[in-house]
Amino acid sequence: MEIKDLRPVATVPTLTFPALFVHGIDDELIPMDHTERLFEAYGGAVKDVNYCEGDHNSIRPEETSN
Repeated sequence: MEIKDLRPVATVPTLTFPALFVHGIDDELIPMDHTERLFEAYGGAVKDVNYCEGDHNSIRPEETSN
């Protein structure tokens, strides 16, 4: 498997369990539009997105770990 071959946006429309998308606003590794596209394409009715302080490897707020 090559990571460059993964296409999560093609898979998320088929998923339906509750989901929380979290993105650090200073993340320079993964563009913010990646999270936005995944959130919009997600097939489940229960979904939320949280933009938080920090970069790709920062500790996320406690409320995102539940």
